[in-house]
Amino acid sequence: MESELVIELAPRPSLHPFYTCGDIVKGSVIFQRPTHARTTDVSIKFTGIAKSEIVLQGNSHHQKCHSSEVLLFSYTQELVNTKWSDGRKTFSWPFEFTFPSGTQSTPSKERFSRDENFYRDPDHSLPPTWMEGSGPEEASYGCVSYHLEATTANGAIKPSSRKHQITVPFAHVREVEEYHPILSPINWPLSRSSHLLDPNFHSHEHTIGGHVMALHVPTSHFDVHIELPEIMCAGDKIPMFIEVSHDFSRTTAPVIPTIFLKRFHITLETHTQVRAPAGFLHLGQEPQDSWSETSTVADGGALHLPLSQRIDVYEFIEKLSISDELTPTFRTFNVARYYVIRFKVEVECAQKCYELDKERKLFLLPAVYQPSSVTPRSIPQARAVVSPIDDAPPPYEEVETSTRGPSGGHLPSFNPAGMGIGVSTPFSTSGIGAAF
Repeated sequence: MESELVIELAPRPSLHPFYTCGDIVKGSVIFQRPTHARTTDVSIKFTGIAKSEIVLQGNSHHQKCHSSEVLLFSYTQELVNTKWSDGRKTFSWPFEFTFPSGTQSTPSKERFSRDENFYRDPDHSLPPTWMEGSGPEEASYGCVSYHLEATTANGAIKPSSRKHQITVPFAHVREVEEYHPILSPINWPLSRSSHLLDPNFHSHEHTIGGHVMALHVPTSHFDVHIELPEIMCAGDKIPMFIEVSHDFSRTTAPVIPTIFLKRFHITLETHTQVRAPAGFLHLGQEPQDSWSETSTVADGGALHLPLSQRIDVYEFIEKLSISDELTPTFRTFNVARYYVIRFKVEVECAQKCYELDKERKLFLLPAVYQPSSVTPRSIPQARAVVSPIDDAPPPYEEVETSTRGPSGGHLPSFNPAGMGIGVSTPFSTSGIGAAF
């Protein structure tokens, strides 16, 4: 029988397939050994890491690879710190951590320059578990991972059995009643000059009055108002409203024309950015790479909807929504994910079509997961056992653990304000700043 070190997680209190801020990560470290093996220095570490790698393409014989690994947080529990032995072959020790809501890293510690695109305060919100590469060859990639690693320093055990590591999936949780999307308007001023705006023109076209009328082309001035989300949640419908207002003070047409919505097309661009530390390069010239993917969200063609009143586009396009599988917007020291929504709108006035092509950044918040027994909340630092063990520890059972955290206090709850949104409570949206 060979010695074996294994981590076993206790069942989660939540029905989600992941952990979130404030969740208790607990379980036991199990050690199986031959009778002659001694046990010494058993510990478990809970860490969060953000990695990036960039391959700079040179000639066929020379390529440069820049990589970075940022430690978002790290907590250690010492389970056994002395040598001991008895007749048992299987032992287990309990451990317990609390998932923090912020990081412990700083740009100077990680050798990054204070770059506007990536820098965040030391205790910014944790990014979700994530990994992605740039294209099939993945010349660049970024990932965020959280894991538990149990180790023992027993030299009598072969190296492959001295440690065991498992990943812990992490994501933020949102409740239905906590959030309403933030919309921002787009004002599109238009004008149309045509004899078609005068319904009496054709009946007098070949008369003297018609020639007089031809010298004065009627004009209609109007604004198309479009409301699109600037902040919304994955999995939700895209709120999109369109209405028209006429400028009567400038309009010379005898009859106010009807404006029609002919078509609209919405696409979502997913952008990923990675970078590596400056290293031997000049400050502010870190190797960076970015890539994007475009997907069509909705294509409403062959429409003829009169814009005589404010309309909700979702009533006409049932699939006007964003997938709940998308990773929320985030950025940390070396990796970032953000979204751009691009839309084309075509309207018609007096048989003439006008097209608006515009894009804007979309801040995407986490999707709703149901059922849920977990809500974002302020939580203490991860806990760690610090008392020495002088005798053989008991089999796994629930125990009280003492707390230990950097400088004490509490980390903040998940807050979009740490990611560029001017708010003060989780998932509220009282204001917005530049996301990227």
